[in-house]
Amino acid sequence: MVEPGTPALAGWRDVQPWVGGIAAIAVSLDWWWLVRSRRAALKHLQTQATSHVLHFIFGESLRAARLPWLWFLMASLQRPTVLTSWPAPVQFLVAYLAVDFVIYWWHRVLHDSSLGWASHSVHHTAGLFELSLGARLGVLQRALDDIIYLPLCLLGISPGLLIVAIEVNRLSQFWTHTERIGRLPIIDWWFNSPATHRVHHAMLPGGKRANFGSNLMIWDHLFGTYQAPNDERTYGVTGVPGVEGFLETQLQGFRALWKSTQARSPLELAVAIAYSLFAFAWFTTYAARYDASVFLWLCSVCNILMLFAVWSPGNGVLSVASLLGLGVYGVFAVDLVVHLVTGHAWLGVSDYLLEDGRPVLPRLLSLFHLWMPVLMIFLLARRGHQRSAWKIALPLSAGIILLGDWYTSAPGMLLTRETNLNFVHGFPSNGSLISTGSLLAWAFMCIVFIFPTHRLLSIAFPSRVTVS
Repeated sequence: MVEPGTPALAGWRDVQPWVGGIAAIAVSLDWWWLVRSRRAALKHLQTQATSHVLHFIFGESLRAARLPWLWFLMASLQRPTVLTSWPAPVQFLVAYLAVDFVIYWWHRVLHDSSLGWASHSVHHTAGLFELSLGARLGVLQRALDDIIYLPLCLLGISPGLLIVAIEVNRLSQFWTHTERIGRLPIIDWWFNSPATHRVHHAMLPGGKRANFGSNLMIWDHLFGTYQAPNDERTYGVTGVPGVEGFLETQLQGFRALWKSTQARSPLELAVAIAYSLFAFAWFTTYAARYDASVFLWLCSVCNILMLFAVWSPGNGVLSVASLLGLGVYGVFAVDLVVHLVTGHAWLGVSDYLLEDGRPVLPRLLSLFHLWMPVLMIFLLARRGHQRSAWKIALPLSAGIILLGDWYTSAPGMLLTRETNLNFVHGFPSNGSLISTGSLLAWAFMCIVFIFPTHRLLSIAFPSRVTVS
């Protein structure tokens, strides 16, 4: 494990001033080129650059204040794995690829959820595409950015190595915000380059976005979000006037969110507020009582996804959560009813609700297994089911089941394979990250739950929205 003060991190601190100097020179050259090619944009460029400096100072101050407790959380979650014994360069490569993969999905969530877009749209409302744009980020996004990497500590990645991988990945995005560099054959296909990132920032027809990758375009190719570079040069957000003041830029997306929230039906708004209150109580209670593996249960992941779904007008996140959760919730409900009627356990997944001596609050919160399907069906009936959601549900469920099985297989865990609600109990496991048992459990989940649920939802709830 890399600890604070070790040569690896000390060397990183020595390099940072050079990185800052090179970045300042690059920004200056990019501005000079913009002014030379677009003299009419000089005043706009000066105003935008000043705003970006304020965004950068505020964002980095926020990240610096958060670093100590983020390090503590990472160290608390880390556990020794086979990865720990691998050579440092290999560990770094694994950490880097994992960080890039997480950023891809986090970037999509920021675009596909109303609350995420309210913050992330700060980065897209700039009318000029130049290097300082990388510093223009929403405060809420900045507050949550590093937290999304916490699950990677379960792989055995040390906090120091993970933070270095995050920073290297983040700094390597710097060069993509420029018009000075044209198309780069081959590189544009494999990596996030200026040409591919200009496509991401361009106003595409229908408000769509493409090329969400941070460094690698491989994730966009795999999940169907890649678009080849083109000559589009209109940046910003459709229907949103560009503003450059720090507060105006930060608040613009939330004002739009508030207007859209007011336009929603009172019933949906009440449901969203009520669910948010439940989610806060559920997360804090479970985090205090159980170990981290409780958040690797499919139903727990669904709870987190539903928090985005209730505030989003689209049906993408909602459909993924429904594919992962409806079958599991149904089995849980039947198991509880059988136990209440017969007095005997069927599968035993709901037994903890009826055990004496357990605190009342966790048991009451666990009743979400019974009412969550009602909430999902209520929203699906209003928005419809997105037919492409299974393409995300399959790899996401695989990651959840593999990580959950591996993490609960370790000796001394509070939550074990026997209490793992991902239905891995009964399948063989040797305690490794990818075992025959966990793969069989995932195949079982797909065949018995995800594919039949997808078929039924496609028939019962055809999609009624175009926003995902």
